Amino acid sequence: MNNNSRIINIKYVWLLMLFFVCTNFSSIAQNAFSLKEAQDYAIKNNPNNQMAKLDVDFATAQKNEVRAIGLPQINGSIDLKDYINIPQSVLPNFIAPAIVGTLKELGQLPASVPVPDPADLPPIQAAFGTKYNLSANASLSQLIFSSDYLVGLQASKTFIDLSRKSLERSDIETKAAVAKAYYGVLVNRERIKIIDANITRVKKLKDDIEALTENGFAELIDKDRVEVTFNNLETEKEKFVRIIQLTEALLKFQMFFPIDQQITLKDSLDIKQLPAFDETDKSKLNVSNRVEYSILEKSLKLNELSLKRYKGGYLPSLVGYASAGYSYLTPTLSFYGDQWIPIALVGATLNIPIFDGFSKHYKIQQGSINVQKSKMQIKQFEQAALLEFSSAQITYSNSLSSLKNQQRNVVLAENVYNTTKIKYEQGIGSNTDVINADASLKESQTNLFAALYDYYIAKVDMDKALGNIK
Repeated sequence: MNNNSRIINIKYVWLLMLFFVCTNFSSIAQNAFSLKEAQDYAIKNNPNNQMAKLDVDFATAQKNEVRAIGLPQINGSIDLKDYINIPQSVLPNFIAPAIVGTLKELGQLPASVPVPDPADLPPIQAAFGTKYNLSANASLSQLIFSSDYLVGLQASKTFIDLSRKSLERSDIETKAAVAKAYYGVLVNRERIKIIDANITRVKKLKDDIEALTENGFAELIDKDRVEVTFNNLETEKEKFVRIIQLTEALLKFQMFFPIDQQITLKDSLDIKQLPAFDETDKSKLNVSNRVEYSILEKSLKLNELSLKRYKGGYLPSLVGYASAGYSYLTPTLSFYGDQWIPIALVGATLNIPIFDGFSKHYKIQQGSINVQKSKMQIKQFEQAALLEFSSAQITYSNSLSSLKNQQRNVVLAENVYNTTKIKYEQGIGSNTDVINADASLKESQTNLFAALYDYYIAKVDMDKALGNIK
């Protein structure tokens, strides 16, 4: 193999390695998400959001369909008829009286011969028309005025707005669900870090006591107690590893991310730096910020437009039209020559409703009832939103207060544990005191992370109640 071949092979190997590294890096990058990126991914891939987007497209297509009704309607037609039996007409027998009268005038019949009455003679069957009839026609119609059309056009635009608000609501629900699942993973990952730190601390304590036991400075029961604590921590870690897998699966489900793929979270928690609590009062609640309120407003408008359409049913409608074409009549299949007969017309139709058995009257009653119900639903939601906000406000305040207390408790428990351990090492404390202090520390840590999770869930609910999730 010459040098040029070796150089080409080396370049080929390096290109493959570079492609492999880039591919794997891209795969890792696609599996790493911040909270916002996870929410955006969910909105893009969640079937509920995709169906809501399709609803918007469907509403847009419906609006265009309604608008098309008001545009000129042009149609063309070509019609060929082959009369196997040419239609016949039955006429009074006026031929015989005409013949008798003519012969009498010519003197070929005596004047005394009476002229027969056509009514006394059998009728004559006569065929009118030709065997083949070809016609070509083009027509144009234009809706000039229709109350249904005008209101329908308004309603179709409102329906698009309603569909967009429904899409926005779907996005908000998805973002809230992803945020809760995302925080659940972060909290449990932080908790397992604390468990690892506890295992390291207790492992050192276990090793120290084992050394003291071997030298006769501690009893065997002290060693067994610490070993039990150490084993419990190992079991707790295994349990939380499975819990993390479960919370990650929930996050993947909310994101519509492949369950069998690994996921990496870019964000992290710092329980020592939480945002300051804002004593939000009811004056900061603006119900109109809630997408549900906008949806109810759009529904009210649709019902008002329906009522308007029912009332407009008493108005007349006007349609103008024009038609032009040619007709060719021939006894044979030959359509050449100057026998094309032109046909053209223009006209207008005014439809005037007169009496419909009170159908419109009862439709107006139904429409009026639907409008009243929509207004009541808006008032009902205003009260429900206020209650939801009050509940979220209390829950958020309590969760933050509990979190701050648990933060202080962890600091105190750490101080107690450190002091107790020092006393034990100096021979003025018992092993039981150390184990009890360790149990209190772990309990305070567990309570801290439970309060931390409750805090983030309450924060999501508060933002949702205020309409801050967009």
